[in-house]
Amino acid sequence: MSMLNTFSRRMTVLTALAGASALAACGDDATKGGPADAKIPVIDAPNNTPDGSPDAMPPDAMPTAEVAGTVAVTDVTVLDSDSAAAGGIKGGAISITFSDLTMNGGTVLSGTSQVNGCVVVKYDPTHLPNPPEDAGAITVTNNPANESPATGLLKTVGPCVFNAAAKTYLCVSNNDTAQTATAVGSNATIPGSVTYQFTTTPFTGEKLVGSYLRINGFTNAHFNSGASAFPIVAQPTDNTVLVINPAGAGDVAEPGTTGLTDTVLNGFNPVPALGGNGPDFLGTGGITITKTTATAFKMFAQNIDVPGQGWTLSDPGDPTAIPLTGTATEQKYGCGTGNTCGDGSTTLIQAMIISGRATKKSVAGLPNYGMPTEVPGTDTWLEYQCGFIGSKTATLDAAALQAIIDFAPTRVEMRVINSAGNIITDTSLPGSPQTFVVAGHAFVGHTTAP
Repeated sequence: MSMLNTFSRRMTVLTALAGASALAACGDDATKGGPADAKIPVIDAPNNTPDGSPDAMPPDAMPTAEVAGTVAVTDVTVLDSDSAAAGGIKGGAISITFSDLTMNGGTVLSGTSQVNGCVVVKYDPTHLPNPPEDAGAITVTNNPANESPATGLLKTVGPCVFNAAAKTYLCVSNNDTAQTATAVGSNATIPGSVTYQFTTTPFTGEKLVGSYLRINGFTNAHFNSGASAFPIVAQPTDNTVLVINPAGAGDVAEPGTTGLTDTVLNGFNPVPALGGNGPDFLGTGGITITKTTATAFKMFAQNIDVPGQGWTLSDPGDPTAIPLTGTATEQKYGCGTGNTCGDGSTTLIQAMIISGRATKKSVAGLPNYGMPTEVPGTDTWLEYQCGFIGSKTATLDAAALQAIIDFAPTRVEMRVINSAGNIITDTSLPGSPQTFVVAGHAFVGHTTAP
């Protein structure tokens, strides 16, 4: 398959090394093709207001929320066995969604609340996902901002802005035109890679290993990403990056090409570790997530002490081996059994979250960590989400798992997220809609039907 998919909705990708083709693209859960995003449960009561409070309006008199939001910043590790061919796959994944709840929506197959429970939703040609909305720019920064070296956000992240063409948020640290650079295959340095060296120093002070580069304008088409992007796996200098690009990896240099355009995408998707240590995106410290305008939802600035650095799964559930036949029994995922939860957090709300997608599409030709792209209005797929606040174990209950089994998927993706965050409510909007703002470390696995 092609190196990367286009930016139809939010495109992200994992790329394998020599001899292996690129993974399918992934993005928001409507069209996802890989383990990037970390969808978070929507809390079904205003913050600090328990359901059924005596002074609440009767249910039939309460306004219905018209928008819901999630901002998730995660450091992801892929568990599937095929990722070993790339030396392991890990890195940052930022998912930002504000959804218009007045349009479309899937069919709930199981569950009533994603809080201390699970909900499974089916989307099909007549039940589409809620359309995304532009709710204004989001920034992700280290906290405290002047900490040196930073211990929370370890890589460069530019402003995250809604891209109308892609219909999703993209975080961009560099967006340059009229650049001059030399491209050359660099198999001898890193198998399957290309080196791009710019005449200026566009990356001064930035840490871009783990980001993705979109670049075009070379005569040799192998050096162009088109509407795709290449994972950045090394940054020797402030004007040089190495990316995984097997098509151009063996090509001779194209020197001093002018009129180039380049875009660097941050928190886009995990990248190959190439036999070394994967790029840590988040550490043991804190980050600040800020919404800078009041468009579609109020402004906020949320500090989060990031949990989970160094954690391992100790509960019996295996994200790479979800039972997909027979009668379902509950499955537990997390670190509650062996007390292997890594760095803790001082943030008030902490949760273990599991979420994912089940596809019916063919997975032939994909590595075992690849997911095909779902096309709203054409394809049928499931999404599931479970969130357990204050717990280090998340349970996929029997009814939710049975709904997944009965769907007869070809492959299921599961994300297990050790997270902390906050629920931000906008009482000025109909239904007091909420945005769940969260950060943490995640494991991702995939199960292929027998």
